Amino acid sequence: ELWHYYRTYPQSLMHCYEVIPEGAVCKLYFDLEFHKPSNKGADGKSMVFSLIQYVCGKLMEVYGIKCSVKNVLNLDSSTEEKFSRHLIFILQNAAFKDNVHVGRFILAILHPVMNKIRDESWFGNERRTNVSEMTESPEMKRVKKEERDLSFLLVKNKDGQRCSFVDLGVYTRNRNFRLYKSSKVGKNAAFTVAEDNEFIPTSKKGVGVEESVFLASLVCNVSFTGQRVLTWDASELNEAKTAAPRCQQGSASNPGSFSSCLASPYQEVDNFVSTLVHKDGIQGVIRRW
Repeated sequence: ELWHYYRTYPQSLMHCYEVIPEGAVCKLYFDLEFHKPSNKGADGKSMVFSLIQYVCGKLMEVYGIKCSVKNVLNLDSSTEEKFSRHLIFILQNAAFKDNVHVGRFILAILHPVMNKIRDESWFGNERRTNVSEMTESPEMKRVKKEERDLSFLLVKNKDGQRCSFVDLGVYTRNRNFRLYKSSKVGKNAAFTVAEDNEFIPTSKKGVGVEESVFLASLVCNVSFTGQRVLTWDASELNEAKTAAPRCQQGSASNPGSFSSCLASPYQEVDNFVSTLVHKDGIQGVIRRW
């Protein structure tokens, strides 16, 4: 019924968002973006493909779930200035308990590159060396290898600061997530099916292709029949807890220009605030200061 009315909207009025309710079972999803003028050598399509491959590998490793690029709806709303994608994973008979669990899972699997961004935000780009580097443990070598493997996720914002291709600020409670075929108010870049999308929605009698894509794009449009509910508890984050997003796509001169997660210069204060934003086993993060 929603699609019946939604498809009749003039393009200029299509500024609609899906509210991802707190506690609602949902799909795994990503919001990806980078500032094109600051990343002239970046190949967005290749970065998207590499991320999908990496996440599919982690889903198999952690949950034993097989998936590929054919299970991922790839939506594009890029402009001359910004590369922008939404990825929605349509897993077979599996979904996450809620978007907070999605965020924990993503933060955990991306923590090597998040740690690198965090370290650079505190210490700059200078390489820190010490005697222990001469005799690195196998675990440290593994972490550094993961950092290299995920280096494609490191981009620059408008100010030239290192930040993440993956927006980690979209996993909060009651989050608004822009709909397929909608643009931001005052903008003309609506989400459309990306050129490199390989997902083909299941066709149903009486349901057109566009409606099928729309239904597949809804993060909380999940069947409750035979679904395996995936979780990632706070206790499982381990060292990833310290890898809270430190620099996302925000500009220091205009923090509202992109969604952002910026640390303050006062680690002790950040640590104290983090102890306060913890409820029912769910750990909050500092988005901005």
